[in-house]
Amino acid sequence: MRTYINHTLKLVMGLGLIAGLSGCDKDRGPSVEDHFLNYEIPNVELTADCPVGAFYYQKGNLDDGKLARLAQPWDQSKGQLGANVRPILTEQMNFDVKNPESVELYQQQVDWAIQGRIDFFILPAIQIDLKTFLNSGNVTMTDVLGGKKGAEYTDDDTGETITGNPVQLQRENGRLRYAISINPNNITNGLSNSKLIEDMPDETISTGEKMSRTDIMCKAFEQIAVNYFGDDNYYHINGRPLVVIFNPHKIYTKDSKALYDKLRTAVREACGKEIFIVAQQDAWAPTGRFEVFHCTGKVDAITTKSMYDQGNFNRAYMYPQMIDQNWKYNQEFAASHFQIDFIPTISPSRNAYINMGNQYNQPIVDKNPDTFRTMCNVAKRHLGGTRIVFLESFNDWAYYSAIEPTDPEYGNGYGMTYLDILREQFKL
Repeated sequence: MRTYINHTLKLVMGLGLIAGLSGCDKDRGPSVEDHFLNYEIPNVELTADCPVGAFYYQKGNLDDGKLARLAQPWDQSKGQLGANVRPILTEQMNFDVKNPESVELYQQQVDWAIQGRIDFFILPAIQIDLKTFLNSGNVTMTDVLGGKKGAEYTDDDTGETITGNPVQLQRENGRLRYAISINPNNITNGLSNSKLIEDMPDETISTGEKMSRTDIMCKAFEQIAVNYFGDDNYYHINGRPLVVIFNPHKIYTKDSKALYDKLRTAVREACGKEIFIVAQQDAWAPTGRFEVFHCTGKVDAITTKSMYDQGNFNRAYMYPQMIDQNWKYNQEFAASHFQIDFIPTISPSRNAYINMGNQYNQPIVDKNPDTFRTMCNVAKRHLGGTRIVFLESFNDWAYYSAIEPTDPEYGNGYGMTYLDILREQFKL
């Protein structure tokens, strides 16, 4: 990890050394040897493969400014904290579902993911729409990234609408599947602990009919079930289609169990399958904080956002041990109190400066093979019943959490290094 407080740290350590040398020999006080974080993360040998799901970002979460900072060399004296890398597929920032060339770029990403033995992409979130149930643009993106259809474009000469070839998720050397993530923000807009979803006025949907927000949510899940859960490329765990819900703590409801049961019933009646719901919690938050939300709602598993997504610099000095202890507590609490499984989410690195050139309030975690292997072992210490591990991310360049290959001839470029480590750590 690289930080910007080295001088302060040296001063504190120096004062501590002076205090230690001037202390009484008979009473040395607490020893670092006794500290509960004073341990090394052991190497965990696998007995079976671990399914790996990687979060995939539209356009790599890039724009021109972010790409420039990503390629920028580190110069702390100038406030420049760039990663000094360049993605091989810089064109992905112009990804367009109507452009066949974009689909070809995505095919390369699929092939890299298969080479790294990633089992499935968690695709960009589909937003629940209060009028049409599912955001149409999100659905089109999901259809293209899921290999259900190719790019649709208009021929300049004939004016004819042409559909290009879809991406191939089944390749000679393996297969990549996909899972859907859901953004409920439209459903949760205006909700609070005093304004519950059941008490909100009905919405007017596209047909002119009135419908409650809970029914709209069920209808959205029903459409997802019909459109995707029968697809051979859709990821299932033990025969159950997996879905990730973002920001579940914003779903204020009188009865969380009744709401989630209603969603499950809608899916079951639509496609005959039992859905596997994963709720994504904020990093570092105790699971008990969400008791009246998705915990009593009895989701199937919880996961967290990237544990590197935080501003406490003290944690950053011992990330592996701190994350290990946090996951231990949350995993045991969720299992013992709610019988909910746990899915660890790991990241190879993080640099918030890439996202905004004046963002200095988070510790920077550089890419380092040994550090990433250590964090893989932390994840293996906390495998749940499904043995699934989430990766944040395949291609989020805005926060430099991407594992996608970079040009090895440029700056700190690493090529396929981290995809290779991912495969070595989670596959026999």
